[in-house]
Amino acid sequence: MWLDEAPTLGTLAIVETDAEGTRTYKGVDKDAMSAVKRALMSEGAVVLELYSGWNVAPGDTAYYNSENAAQYVWNAEMYSHIVAIVGWDDTYPAENFDNGFNMTPPADGAWIIKDSYGTSTDERYALDSGLDGTGYRYVSYYDQSLRRTEQLVAGDSRDVDDVVLQHDLLGTSPFSDALLTDSAGKTASVFTAGEDMYLEATTASSVTADADVTVEVYLLDAAAKSPTDGELVAKVTRSLDSAGRFRIELSEPVAIRAGQRFSIVEKVRQDVAGGGTRWYLGLEGGTTEEAAKGYHYTFCWHAKANPGESYVMMDGMWADARTLNENAELTMGGENVFGNALIKAYGRAADLDEEPAPVESGSMHRLYNQWTGEHFYTANDVEKAHLERVGWTYEGVGWVAPAKGDEVWRLYNPYVEGGDHHYTLDKHEYEVLASLGWKKEDVGWHSAPAATGVAVWRQYNPYAVSGAHNFTVDEHERDALV
Repeated sequence: MWLDEAPTLGTLAIVETDAEGTRTYKGVDKDAMSAVKRALMSEGAVVLELYSGWNVAPGDTAYYNSENAAQYVWNAEMYSHIVAIVGWDDTYPAENFDNGFNMTPPADGAWIIKDSYGTSTDERYALDSGLDGTGYRYVSYYDQSLRRTEQLVAGDSRDVDDVVLQHDLLGTSPFSDALLTDSAGKTASVFTAGEDMYLEATTASSVTADADVTVEVYLLDAAAKSPTDGELVAKVTRSLDSAGRFRIELSEPVAIRAGQRFSIVEKVRQDVAGGGTRWYLGLEGGTTEEAAKGYHYTFCWHAKANPGESYVMMDGMWADARTLNENAELTMGGENVFGNALIKAYGRAADLDEEPAPVESGSMHRLYNQWTGEHFYTANDVEKAHLERVGWTYEGVGWVAPAKGDEVWRLYNPYVEGGDHHYTLDKHEYEVLASLGWKKEDVGWHSAPAATGVAVWRQYNPYAVSGAHNFTVDEHERDALV
């Protein structure tokens, strides 16, 4: 299995910190609580940061009732542990958290969590931990240490042909501060295909909800000095409903030859509380060994980027991501270290030298992209299934194409948001559009002669940017659109 998405669901305890570092609890975030419950029902367990008020050894602590395996942290403590929320009980009694300190939550209700300390039945390290030695515990809704919640959503099982290219091995850490710019900032990662492949998806991150992500893919020139020195071959935009890290599917796979350098460029636009717009630069964040020792950490988050792996655009100019470490203000005087952009490349191995399969007669599948308004037509069942998986709506069979006949040429425009396809019988039109930057995609299907076939009507919408042409054999649909 691989990680598909990791949405951030919110921070359960609202805590404010003043200039002196004093932390004050302000209550429960009801929206975050509802989001966690919805996520538990739809996808399963949710990751939670909290202060661990229990010990490895059995017994009560100031925040923990060991008999009931129930925790209530009544001070705004910093989180020290990570657990999995597996359920909730709105009626769990507040008095079950009392362990002699006369500190109970203001109301009933608890999260049911699974801890990593082990259970009494572990073969290698048995530990009588949690409720009846199971490792499960109750944590009050009003625990003042409850911090960020996140859900890890697994994708499909990996196949032997799957390709994953990545530089961001560290990922995020407590030192991954949100790097925001007032101008349209971008991040990019450059990869080299180790084998013939189809690039199908990437990852994008946001630190707020209601963000828009624009992804561009470039096949780089041999002498490229920036991540946009090459041919733009794909562009897609997606809206994010929550903060976190997400898998972004391309509109269609991009063929890349072994040894070809290519880049994935991302622009993440975020709305700012109180109005305005900023752009998020998703980068690895680590710390130096000296800084880690100064904070008495027993380990170090090590972020490293090699030359030419990742880039950032600030103030309209591309720069190697490593140059951020020369900025004392951004690195808190050199304590923190920036690494690579949080961008991965997902695809599958392919033999691009194989002759394309001949176009056979078959059903022309019609699909609709709700985000761009484009209708797409294909006789390829694999392509149809891929587009359905990434969110296109299948509208059935538009018509049946013959095995032989006039060639219908297919092109793709990567320059409009979401991409756009065009189909034409006119080879001259095909060549002209290609000279203007459209990507040739060869023969899409064949068309029967007018005397023996069924008419397929082509219509143009001058008000649309993507999906400007519609193709239909239905005269009622044709007339309704005029």
